[in-house]
Amino acid sequence: ELHNYLAQIQIEVDRFAKSHFRNRQKISSLEGKLRNIKGLGHNMEQKLLNHFKSYAKIYDASVEELAKIVPINIAKSIKNKDYE
Repeated sequence: ELHNYLAQIQIEVDRFAKSHFRNRQKISSLEGKLRNIKGLGHNMEQKLLNHFKSYAKIYDASVEELAKIVPINIAKSIKNKDYE
């Protein structure tokens, strides 16, 4: 009984750790991509993050939403995935 309980706890810990690692990998892969856009520097990236709160929300935003924060050509570059 105790062995089964401890095994179940270990499975849950492992699942949580793997999930967290996958999320961190996804976030870090998104972080570096914006820097590949010509004209988008650190300050502009910070403005986007301050407004949208995450990289995923930046990539999901419309051109119109992005253009409220950055110039229209950069907003279009983000939506056209010119960072890849």
